[in-house]
Amino acid sequence: MTYKFADHDIGITRTSGTNVGLMLLRDRNGNPLYKEYAEPILAPQRFDGTPDISFQPPDREVPIILDDFREGFGQRIYDTAEPKRYYYTINGDARFKGEFILGPLAATVTKPSTPSDPTITDGNLELWDDAATLTNWTETGAGTLSRDGTNQEQGTFCAQMAAGAMTVYQDVDSTNDYAGVEVVFTARGYATVAGRARVGVEDGTTTLR
Repeated sequence: MTYKFADHDIGITRTSGTNVGLMLLRDRNGNPLYKEYAEPILAPQRFDGTPDISFQPPDREVPIILDDFREGFGQRIYDTAEPKRYYYTINGDARFKGEFILGPLAATVTKPSTPSDPTITDGNLELWDDAATLTNWTETGAGTLSRDGTNQEQGTFCAQMAAGAMTVYQDVDSTNDYAGVEVVFTARGYATVAGRARVGVEDGTTTLR
């Protein structure tokens, strides 16, 4: 009988081109009874010898199920010596046993700025308003400050302090950038009595000499 959609459950096309309509057997509830089978691509063959994997159909897919990849990426070919290593992943995180989860979102990392070195103006004591007054330094105490052009380490002048205790200092711009940071500076001095010349740093809380 020629296949008709309204009258038949399935239709088979003959090599001649005609369609034959067929009815399926049904259960007591009226549901059609049928099964589906996957037809192999290659024709079945018979082999003689020891049954092993070489006799498997070449088109057969053999699943390998793994759930632990904690050894990391980089293994292109599976190796039994490193069964927990995989080839590569994109946005995947395999660090944990039995889990393969989405990787963390990318975020911008801001590199902290490096503070510039503290700057001491006229560190060589070359600039003077007059023979007894430094331009960029402040002097306090009972001693006498004078410009000296004989004992300088380099340049033209140095400062000479005599006849009493006194301090010559300069305020350096310091911010929180220097908190907890080691700052190194050097100075040259000449004293007629040992231990009389000292160099110090004061941070507002502690004075180091």
